[in-house]
Amino acid sequence: MIVATRGFVGFVAGKAEKIAYNHDDSYPAGVGLGVLAWLHAAMRAPDLLRQRIVALRVVSPDSWPTADDIERLSTYAGDPACPSPSLHWWELLWQTQGDVEKMLQAGVIVDASDFPVNSSHCEWGYVIDLDVMVFEVYRGQQLQPHNRGRFVTRQSLPGQWPVALLTGWPLNQLPGQDEFLDALASTC
Repeated sequence: MIVATRGFVGFVAGKAEKIAYNHDDSYPAGVGLGVLAWLHAAMRAPDLLRQRIVALRVVSPDSWPTADDIERLSTYAGDPACPSPSLHWWELLWQTQGDVEKMLQAGVIVDASDFPVNSSHCEWGYVIDLDVMVFEVYRGQQLQPHNRGRFVTRQSLPGQWPVALLTGWPLNQLPGQDEFLDALASTC
């Protein structure tokens, strides 16, 4: 069952941070396990992973894809059988949400860099940081100020606080599925 649990998947490489929004199943047993499983496989070729993340194009949510973008990316659209020349980026990239491999295959994400500071709407987040070689997990819906994680100093709306870092793992010591879920269950 798909649940509208909003979150993000982020990448850091070459000091550039790239954040993609995810609308459904962002909780650890959903997108979290998907990112973890993908990361276990991707770390077999860390240099290739870095190249793919550096090459990932970030587009403004206010911009529109070109006809070439629509043609190239229509397989990721909400309804691939009915590509439309007026597709917005959100519609065009709908099937990449929460799927790291599809994001990197498409080679483009919509900029959601402000979403982690919108903690009342952002419930979970996952950051793959190749600069410091760590996988971070964030929890949203923070009810008070905190000092946990990379987003803490960013401007948020009055009465809201950014997502908080729950835990992280070195990329060369990633947990198994059970350890991942147990670690996050004990922090919630």
